[in-house]
Amino acid sequence: MTALLLVHSLNLAAQTADTRWAKMDVPIAFRTNLLLPAMNAGIEIPVSKHTSIGADFYWPWAWPSWLSPDNDRCVEVLAADIEYRIWPWGCAPGGRKTNLTGVSFGIHVVGGYTDIEWDYEGYQGEAVAAGLDATWAIPISRGRLRLELGVGAGFGYVQYREYKVYYAGGELTRPANLPVVSGWIPVPTRASVALVVPLRGKLDTKPEKKGGRK
Repeated sequence: MTALLLVHSLNLAAQTADTRWAKMDVPIAFRTNLLLPAMNAGIEIPVSKHTSIGADFYWPWAWPSWLSPDNDRCVEVLAADIEYRIWPWGCAPGGRKTNLTGVSFGIHVVGGYTDIEWDYEGYQGEAVAAGLDATWAIPISRGRLRLELGVGAGFGYVQYREYKVYYAGGELTRPANLPVVSGWIPVPTRASVALVVPLRGKLDTKPEKKGGRK
């Protein structure tokens, strides 16, 4: 119900901002980054003819800790981002088959947690970053799907700590002589080869007729 109210509010905002946009199909797109198959999902919603907002969630637990009872290896990452995109040539330029296609530029914020261990030595850390990105989306499968290529970079605050496991099945231990490392650094914030699935709706609104009764 909350999601439906949000979509309805965004549609009304788009209608107010641009009456021409109100007459077009409004695609709500779901996407997944093929570089991490089956380990992420995202959504994108146009809010005007030239702008959209999106969000993604990543859970690439390639080797979760419960697969390693000896605590000798682990590859776990949780991350999420939100983004505001500008489409200079419009995100709905020519009907259903070209909605959300073309070049776009965005600003995004991303944050996450990671735990990477191999052979009883590992690193745990958190990071938050902001960056700029560029994306090129092309229609595929006769316009029913999109292939999206994107890259981004920015600055982030990164904090991590090293730990060790001294025997099979032992606890994670951070040696006293290994401090927590943190700081601001330039970081890549996006690399995407995404499959996008637009789900289209249409605003059923008509411009009010001006003038009195005949």
